[in-house]
Amino acid sequence: MAKTKHEKLIEAITAALLLREEAVVGEDEGQYTQGVIDELSIAIELAKEVADMPDSEPTVYEDGTTVLLKSINVFKAAQIKSQNKDQPPQPESQKLTLKGVVLKGWPEGQKGIHTLHLKERIITFIDGEAELPEQMVENLQKAGYLE
Repeated sequence: MAKTKHEKLIEAITAALLLREEAVVGEDEGQYTQGVIDELSIAIELAKEVADMPDSEPTVYEDGTTVLLKSINVFKAAQIKSQNKDQPPQPESQKLTLKGVVLKGWPEGQKGIHTLHLKERIITFIDGEAELPEQMVENLQKAGYLE
């Protein structure tokens, strides 16, 4: 028998929890920064909230699964790789900086998750807010999505 969209979401949550439990915080190869682990934790908590919504439409569970699986992929990609000896460490000026933004038209005090699909990216806003790289902020502002 095929699994329901709710069951698939529960499986994704279980996989994400296991991945997070096995993650080691550090700066060595195979480890993760605390920030990356925290981001996965937020995605897991949001997915749990979606899973706990009784009598939701199947598409709600499907969207929750999609967002969580994307977060898992981002988490895996953020695992620290070995530094190539021929390649110097990344200078401080090239590190990613994030900017806090508010989704245009988000009612003040409203709680919830909203995702935007922009080109090949999925951007998740939590309670109407997100922290994004500056280039993405510019793209979203040009598209009219931000306050």
